[in-house]
Amino acid sequence: METPTETVTSDDENEPPGMADELMARGAFLRKLRLLEKADEEEREKQRDEESQTRKYEGEPDDCIESLSNGQRVLRYKSYLQHQRYYDDLKHIDCKFIDYGVIGKGHLVIEQKKELGKGGLCWDAAFILGEHMIDCKDEWVSGPNTSVVELGSGTGLCGTMIAKAVPKCHIEITDLMELKPLMETNVALNFDCRSDDHTSSFSDEDLNLLFGASDQNKRNSAASSISASVLRWGCDEDYGNGPYDIVLGADVVASLYDPVALARTIHSLCHDKSSVYISYKGRLTGPHEIFEKELHTLFDNISRIKPSQACRNKNPEVWILKATGRTSKCNA
Repeated sequence: METPTETVTSDDENEPPGMADELMARGAFLRKLRLLEKADEEEREKQRDEESQTRKYEGEPDDCIESLSNGQRVLRYKSYLQHQRYYDDLKHIDCKFIDYGVIGKGHLVIEQKKELGKGGLCWDAAFILGEHMIDCKDEWVSGPNTSVVELGSGTGLCGTMIAKAVPKCHIEITDLMELKPLMETNVALNFDCRSDDHTSSFSDEDLNLLFGASDQNKRNSAASSISASVLRWGCDEDYGNGPYDIVLGADVVASLYDPVALARTIHSLCHDKSSVYISYKGRLTGPHEIFEKELHTLFDNISRIKPSQACRNKNPEVWILKATGRTSKCNA
């Protein structure tokens, strides 16, 4: 008598008809999507290369970015100015240094530190304000010792530009304590290389790449003196070097700062004949409205002006707010 055999069925055999085929088809479909995505990215990369080659053929250059021996990136700002295809705030965030070329009497290279946040970066509003002040120097330089303070300097771009190009001034760039080392680094890098511990970390080859071999003698060249210090808005104990003839601020009105404290600090740093120049991008209407409203209570004359035509950066969103006629009123 034959022993009955037990029929063993696999899970696959128990699946409804067509399920395995459906899973296989779905896997194949996903693999096809991945291949299409890869091909699409390769096509976009090819298009970017072609567009870049076309721009070069048509004489429209890309940003010129070089690298130091340690891999840190250096942007030649002149190359950006030649095309200015974009004005987004973070366009050069991955460049450690920005070479602004010869400004006035000297060559200017600014170090960025993106780990410091907004204050560690260079902004269009700072470069534009610097060039505006240089072009319009005859309207604000009042004598052989014109005192200038820049609030929220960050990298010190605006103030260092003015010190390179405008004579008969002393420029004081200021910010919070955590940004003071960066300001001091950029002052030392561009104004006093002989006593600069920072530049000792650069090889001669890297210094030549940063400043150009023929411009090494222009590193120290400047029209005016400059210093860096801590100045906290709303802290009277930080106002000891004031009042100043000129108060500057580049892109300092922002949602993360107190616009009322800024306006009152500006008032405290001015005397009756001081002038105030604040550059900004028209993107934060709320803080600007609060700032301007407070400023109108502290100064008789407030005007919004377009930057000088001499400004090479043509960012259409940047404006300059000018204030004169300091009042005796200071809101507590």
